[in-house]
Amino acid sequence: MNWLDPQVADKLARETQDLKVVVAHPKVDVDDVRWTDLVALLTEAEYLALQELGEFDLKTSSWIATPSAIRGRGGALYAERRYGRVFVGHNGAQSYYAVRGFRGVVRV
Repeated sequence: MNWLDPQVADKLARETQDLKVVVAHPKVDVDDVRWTDLVALLTEAEYLALQELGEFDLKTSSWIATPSAIRGRGGALYAERRYGRVFVGHNGAQSYYAVRGFRGVVRV
């Protein structure tokens, strides 16, 4: 099934060919952020334990510590709570989402 008339598609292509998309990415990633040697990203287990204390990341998600085997291949883990449960997912480490933060723990 063709959802878009070929003439309309051609017209849209001609009208939008000069458009440029500008994306503002952060200048550093979470691994570059070092407040002190005491702060670390939550691990997956720590994030799950945090979610036992309350419901966090209902509308956002958070980067969490990623095993070196995954980071070495360009990946990164994030976690969030949706539909009454906790999900852990993955993206490329270079991914940027305006509503994704990170969860840290202070170790003393």
